[in-house]
Amino acid sequence: MLRSKYAKLFAIALIVLMAVALVVPAVGLARAGGGHTSNPGHSSSGGGFSGGSSGGGGAGSFLGGAAVGSALSGGSSGAGGGCCTFIFIVIIIVVAYLVITKYFGGKGGGGSGADFSSISGMGGNPMNPSGPVDFSQIKADDPDFSEQAFYGRVNEMFLAIQKAWEARNMEPARRFLADEQFQVLADGVGEYVRNGQINKLDSIHIDRVTPVSVTREGQTDYVKTLITASVIDYTIDERSGQIVNPSVLGDGKTVKTFDEYWTLERRVGAKTKADATIKKCPNCGGPVTDGNYVKCAYCGMMMNDPALDWVLLRIEQP
Repeated sequence: MLRSKYAKLFAIALIVLMAVALVVPAVGLARAGGGHTSNPGHSSSGGGFSGGSSGGGGAGSFLGGAAVGSALSGGSSGAGGGCCTFIFIVIIIVVAYLVITKYFGGKGGGGSGADFSSISGMGGNPMNPSGPVDFSQIKADDPDFSEQAFYGRVNEMFLAIQKAWEARNMEPARRFLADEQFQVLADGVGEYVRNGQINKLDSIHIDRVTPVSVTREGQTDYVKTLITASVIDYTIDERSGQIVNPSVLGDGKTVKTFDEYWTLERRVGAKTKADATIKKCPNCGGPVTDGNYVKCAYCGMMMNDPALDWVLLRIEQP
């Protein structure tokens, strides 16, 4: 946060200096040159940015060169020159501000806790744990285990489930779903199919993942997380395409925030693989193919076996 604060102050100060450096030479040129306007055909946006960042002299040279080019081509009115000069100033200031804020004041530049902003579809940082969360026992048995990678896997599962739900076919998500949870979701989409409806989930993304608990029972590790996400949730009739009961089921415009508790399980002794993804078999690494979403087409292993990888055991909505 401190870095972002100073970056913004630096950006504002630099923009003010650039404005002064640009305006003063421009005024002088207008008075000395009889109000010639700059000619875009003789200008260079790259030169303008470079001149602005290197000081007043560079900026004056840029505007002066444009004014001379215009004079050689015939010139124009003083009013036109002022307008064009103003446009050049605005463009350069905007470009400078965007560049400065990108490199000095961007997101994720401070704060405490792990940063998940690099994960696709996920923004912000996790909240503080709502209970004692200790991954040390898992890490002791699996040195390559990473909390960051684990939350990335949660995000990957989340997006795959939403896509399958909207398509009314949970089979593509079966690779990482426990059999009981798969059946619950399959029954849910089956109801939409029978009713001739489609549950649309537009602009869905995870806002944060909060670790809730890590427990070991016998030879199984369980990690419970709280997912807070946002979505435009509504239902349409598959034949007419019209929104069904918008006042209750969603109007197709309003963004809603929701929470889900996810519990994942994995057997003690399973190891993290560097290239692990829900798109690969956790045993042999072969790609998950169409029609073979639970049994690997290459090694024949059941891919949703918690002895091999993390499996989503249960989804709860508070």
